[in-house]
Amino acid sequence: MMKSVPLYTQMQLWLDKVNTVMRENLLGVRVIKAFNLEDKQNALFGKVNTEFTEKSIRAQNLTFTLMPIATLVMNLSIVAILWFGGNMVVSGNIETGKIMAFVNYLVQITNSLIMLVNMIINVSRAQASSGRIKEVLDCETSIKECNSPVLPENYDIEFKNVSFRYGESGEYVLKNLSFLFKEGQTIGIIGATGSGKSSVVSLIPRLYEVTCGQVLIGGCDVKDIPVQHLRSSIGIVLQENVLFQGTVKENMNFGDEEAEEEEIWDSLQAAQAEDFIQALPDKLQSQVEQRGKNLSGGQKQRLSIARTLLKKPKILIFDDSTSAVDLSTEARLQFEIAKKMNENTIIVIAQRISGVMDADTILMLDHGSVIAKGTHKELLQSNEVYRNIAVSQLGKEVLLNVTE
Repeated sequence: MMKSVPLYTQMQLWLDKVNTVMRENLLGVRVIKAFNLEDKQNALFGKVNTEFTEKSIRAQNLTFTLMPIATLVMNLSIVAILWFGGNMVVSGNIETGKIMAFVNYLVQITNSLIMLVNMIINVSRAQASSGRIKEVLDCETSIKECNSPVLPENYDIEFKNVSFRYGESGEYVLKNLSFLFKEGQTIGIIGATGSGKSSVVSLIPRLYEVTCGQVLIGGCDVKDIPVQHLRSSIGIVLQENVLFQGTVKENMNFGDEEAEEEEIWDSLQAAQAEDFIQALPDKLQSQVEQRGKNLSGGQKQRLSIARTLLKKPKILIFDDSTSAVDLSTEARLQFEIAKKMNENTIIVIAQRISGVMDADTILMLDHGSVIAKGTHKELLQSNEVYRNIAVSQLGKEVLLNVTE
């Protein structure tokens, strides 16, 4: 048994690899076809599947030899009893009935032995899996509740000398950030890919803990605010939106399970999703496939925005969540959200200047540091990088009213 456990552990690891390759191939089938890589991916799957098969055969060969051994012991025991007992019956030293009774007892004992062997085989396989499950169950959450929780009186957001990195080692992705967002403001955050934009907003709902410094909401460290209260006050719309299999209404109810249909339609209208939902055959009862496969990228983003608006959060975060929406729809969406959430703090992460130009304050990040801060007009006047980006995206006309 002790020898079989490591083999079953290796078998489980290779089963993981088989499932990973198969899942990636299924999810990326269009990419594989586009690059004509069917043969390469088939060879990769064949390789990991062969390794898994070899590990499985080795593990099962070791454990399954126990069953023939147990059966052989039982049969040899019966043969021995019949041989010696038969001689004793012939010589008159024992009755035939006693021999048969002894054989029956032996069969019951050996059957129990076979059951024990089966149990040993099953335990060997289960022990390999239970060790992996135990590793997960024994992991301590890095997000711990404070022993003396407090609730914020307002929803000002302040970063005090915040630095952050993923894991214990590695380069800092945020470096000594300090800024204050007042409740009710709209804040825009722009920067190149990898500048730390998403990391900033991930620290507000404590999806990660800061490495150094403090994140404050209403003057309270987010570590001192109950996690459930904190996250119920924050709505996040991600670029990669996850929709669940079910109806449109069921997906919307993730924002508010008790919302009336009128509230749902109001949120859909604000998110510019009302028209395409109305066009569906069953409207709110129309089916959404797993991960929203039957919706376009822009439709998924707008539906995700509507779901978050239905939550009525105090702080609303858009993490490049309108990238698949055209400019005119984005403009209408921003106008409706500003009207609907005019008393709430809104943080917008965007690649396009048009997504943040109406913000009260714009932060420009580069390699985890704030390199510029101000309104759209102020940054056009004072920051050459911002000005060049604006001109490249919006044209030289954006500079006409800078000095006014």
